[in-house]
Amino acid sequence: MKTAIYKRYSTESQDMLTQDKDIADYLGYKEIKSEDLSFYVDKAESGAKLERPQFQKLIQDIKEHKIKEVISTKLDRLARSSRDLQNFLYLCKENNVEIIVIKDNIDTKTTQGKLLFDIMAAFAEFERQTITERMRSGKERAKLEGKLCHRHKKVIDISRIKKLHEENKLSFNAIQKIFKSEGKSYSVATIINRYKIV
Repeated sequence: MKTAIYKRYSTESQDMLTQDKDIADYLGYKEIKSEDLSFYVDKAESGAKLERPQFQKLIQDIKEHKIKEVISTKLDRLARSSRDLQNFLYLCKENNVEIIVIKDNIDTKTTQGKLLFDIMAAFAEFERQTITERMRSGKERAKLEGKLCHRHKKVIDISRIKKLHEENKLSFNAIQKIFKSEGKSYSVATIINRYKIV
């Protein structure tokens, strides 16, 4: 059975370097050999969702009894929802897998570690709910002030789309390729949506 190392990177390179160093320092301190490790790395994935490719692979490997412990740097690398964190803890518990969260000083091998995990999970969800509420309040305030709360739409020659599709009988995929060849990056869905409002 392996020791699983789970990392979830944001788009910031500093975040990547920090996690790598924390993990390396911990592994060196505990003298855990590289051949005993299995790495799971999700890049540019939100902690708010569980459908992260490598996280799902980790869950599957836990269910198949390939993992004996999971090491991560912080709780919010695993998940941001208290429910999701609790479910992950229960999954690990059912399969006799321990959880070590380096920066939060959590080790579920100990009673104190299990208690601290529950407390930190609750704080992680509180933080997420606070951020969500601030964003919602900000959007509502902006609407009241008459400000736009969405991205500006890309400028597209709608009449050209209509001509290419109706007169030249080109598919929307073909139209997208024409725009792309001109250095204009539009998704097929965007082209279709703009065509519909002509």
